[in-house]
Amino acid sequence: MRFVVESVEVHERESVRTHVDRRAPAGDSVVIRGLQSCDRELLPLILERLSPQSRIQRFLAPRPLYSERDLSVISRVDGVNHAGVIALAGSQRSPIGAAHWVRSGNTEVAETAIEVIDDWQRRGVGRLLIRELCVHATQAGIKRFEWFAFESNRAVAALACDLRDCSCRRIGDGVMKWSAAIG
Repeated sequence: MRFVVESVEVHERESVRTHVDRRAPAGDSVVIRGLQSCDRELLPLILERLSPQSRIQRFLAPRPLYSERDLSVISRVDGVNHAGVIALAGSQRSPIGAAHWVRSGNTEVAETAIEVIDDWQRRGVGRLLIRELCVHATQAGIKRFEWFAFESNRAVAALACDLRDCSCRRIGDGVMKWSAAIG
């Protein structure tokens, strides 16, 4: 992984981790923190910076932008049934990625999703987001993540290898359902 943890700050119940890319010319730093309801305005900025192909990989279909309803659901985090993390980079702390999970009913399983803007893909940001997301989910009693992805999505397969007891099965039209233990 290219990023190393440079500092960890704890604010009340929230940890904020700063990761620095030592290989980047300017030593780009990435801050990962818990998703908050006020991040509702930042989430569309991530989606806008995904190429059409990245949007298809993320949503399994073409997707223009988030609807108001989507933004309300995604940003309504409670830490028990729904939580997420957001990655911010640069001196302006621009949003470059996000990941979230939603508990599946009254279980220890949560469906998860992740997106990283095209300019930051293949730089370890997705791995950082999933690692932090696992911390939040474990604190809420989640034991497994499930997600859907195209069989051709190699980035998802690589991230899945970082988790334990990972399995996948084809559910049709090149779509796979993944499941992995966390914590």
